[in-house]
This record gives sequence, structure tokens and C-alpha cells, in this order.
Amino acid sequence: MVFRAGRGPERIPGVFLEGNLLERVERFRYLGHVVTEDLNDNEDIERERRALSVRCNMLARRFAKCSEQVKVTLFRAYCLCFYSCQLWTKYTRRAINNIRVQYNDVYRILMKLPRYCSASGMFAVARVPDFLRKFLVPFAIIEK
Repeated sequence: MVFRAGRGPERIPGVFLEGNLLERVERFRYLGHVVTEDLNDNEDIERERRALSVRCNMLARRFAKCSEQVKVTLFRAYCLCFYSCQLWTKYTRRAINNIRVQYNDVYRILMKLPRYCSASGMFAVARVPDFLRKFLVPFAIIEK
């Protein structure tokens, strides 16, 4: 993978290792984190958004009849940990908004709350951090 710094050269010569041409890729998964040649984190955010959806569906199916306290504990255990989110530094508003909406919807689905209920209110009642406080304080958005 070649990381470009601004406007790099259009044509980049091949890199050889022991006489073998190394394949050039535009994206690579390293320790679960998706790294792209432009160092944009949108693809990794989308990966995490989908993983969050899968975890939510599993919890909602398997623990539908549990008490609210048990569901909150499960939400904390399975939905608050976004692996490698501390590496997100370059992303669009759209990408981060998509995962924020997914995070809110996951909680609503698990707790069987209506779509129109207040996200900040439902998290405050359960004493669970909302998406912005939990994940976005140290990050910077690059694009509208």
C-alpha cells in the first residue's frame, strides 16, 4: 500500500522483494482495522456500524424476554466497545452520523422503545453514555 501525501505522483514504480513484484492495494485490514491509501476512516466506521447491527440483532433475538436491567448490562458489554475507534481521525460527517444513528437505534431495538423517543433521554434514564460523549470528544471531522 502506498500512502499519498497531498498530490503525490500519478505513477508509482513497482516495489520488488527478492525479485517478486509486490501487489499494490488500496485498502488493507490490519488487526481488524481497515486502512486505506488516503488514510480515510469512513470504511472502518462502516465496518464497525455493520458489526454493531449484527451484535444488536443477536442480543434482541436471544434476550427479548429479559429484564431492562439485564438488557442494559448486555448493551454495555456488547455495544459500547468499538474496537479501534480511537484510531478514527479522518472521516466525513455522514459516516459518523450513520454510526451514531445506528447506535441510538440499537438501544431502541434492544429496549423495545419507539423510534421517536429522545435518544439523550433514554440514555440518561439508563445511565448509559450517548454516542457523542462516548466516542466523539477527541475526534475531528474532515468533511461535511
